[in-house]
Amino acid sequence: VQSDALDLTIRRRCGLAWRMALAGAYGDWEADPTSALALLILEATAPIFLVGALGWVWMRAGQPFPTDFTTRLALNASMPALLFAALARSEFTMEEFLALSGATLAAFVAATAVTYAALRALGLGTRAWLLALVNGNTGNLGLPLALFAFGEEGLAAAVVIFCVQMVLTFTGGLWLLSGEASARDILRQPVLYGMAAGLAVKFSGIEAPLAIMRSVDLAGQMAIPLMLMALGVSVARMNVADLGASFVASVLRMVPVLGA
Repeated sequence: VQSDALDLTIRRRCGLAWRMALAGAYGDWEADPTSALALLILEATAPIFLVGALGWVWMRAGQPFPTDFTTRLALNASMPALLFAALARSEFTMEEFLALSGATLAAFVAATAVTYAALRALGLGTRAWLLALVNGNTGNLGLPLALFAFGEEGLAAAVVIFCVQMVLTFTGGLWLLSGEASARDILRQPVLYGMAAGLAVKFSGIEAPLAIMRSVDLAGQMAIPLMLMALGVSVARMNVADLGASFVASVLRMVPVLGA
């Protein structure tokens, strides 16, 4: 990354007071590209942890949090709206979309194969472990991280990755967990329709009415905060009974990365 590019990004995204407040922690950001990059990483990741921490504090304070309702609202109403808006406004071409989708599919297949081999070598059940270890947290963590780090174009790319993973989860994932995956169950997933509608608007050249896009934007803006808060609540409720199994799971999560 060029120093001039980082300097320009910092000037655009950080106010003078904010830069001065962090100068002691990150050094002379104007002269040190590493400090500038550290500041950008902080800006991209801090909102994710803070909103997740809000859910953790909410739960620890004894406040009610209907996780099932919140998750259903985010996945079945707000997330389809977010996917539609991001894809409809995206600037990538059909070739770029197909290339990114194909790369995501190839990475998922490779990660599945490597993780499956590792589970078999360790004598662990693939049905209980494989899906949880292979599926990345590309929704409530990946989407905001891509948005804050790379802007709207980064969000659009992350949405494509998320959509491919959702399709694979609702097909191969359901089959892995239950031993069967019916087309009826797959077609009942609203996120797939949000994705399909967004791609249809994008590649057909149709311009959706402003009132529709504003409504979709409002609905979609709920998705990431709700999912991050739900994640924080889940962490607050977590009771780790077997640290050994947790450590093994954490190491196995890295197996696809190392294998790649």
